[in-house]
Amino acid sequence: MKHLGLTLMLSLLALSAIGTGILALAHGKGQVKLNETLSAEFERQQQAAEDFIANGRYNLAEQSARQLCSIAPDHPSAILAMIGALCGQKRYREALPYCEKIIDRFPRDASYRIHHALVLLKLEKTDEALEELDQAWKISPGSIFVNLKLAEIYDEMWRFDQAARHRFLASLLNGIAEHPGEAHTP
Repeated sequence: MKHLGLTLMLSLLALSAIGTGILALAHGKGQVKLNETLSAEFERQQQAAEDFIANGRYNLAEQSARQLCSIAPDHPSAILAMIGALCGQKRYREALPYCEKIIDRFPRDASYRIHHALVLLKLEKTDEALEELDQAWKISPGSIFVNLKLAEIYDEMWRFDQAARHRFLASLLNGIAEHPGEAHTP
């Protein structure tokens, strides 16, 4: 599992680097509404946290993430920024409550469950991580992203049969996505 840290960081960086995508994901899921003044400060702190994480300056990212959480404690971007900042400092135990918070708030989001599983794996809570991975797949079995992420994680855990299954599913789904008309022909 030596590459699991890299997997986790790349996943968290990917989430952090697409802040507007996170906002779009959160839209319609009880997104916290901010007034204009708070919204401008939130966006400024969000951008700062993303930039700090992207540049490996996790202690500064944590400061921005704490500001985000003080403005909108239930906003997924604030929670994810805190997870990214803490995991970047290898403070996985402190990141865990934030992972649990986002799962409680958005229980049907498979990507949040995958990131929760990655943190659980860093804490060597393999059984709990596997439960989260199973839940992520049950929520979104038709997602190429979910299947590829699961394949990657199962590879890291030396569960090669499960990894191959999810890689195969992802390739099938990718083929259907690229050639939808051909997917139904014999």
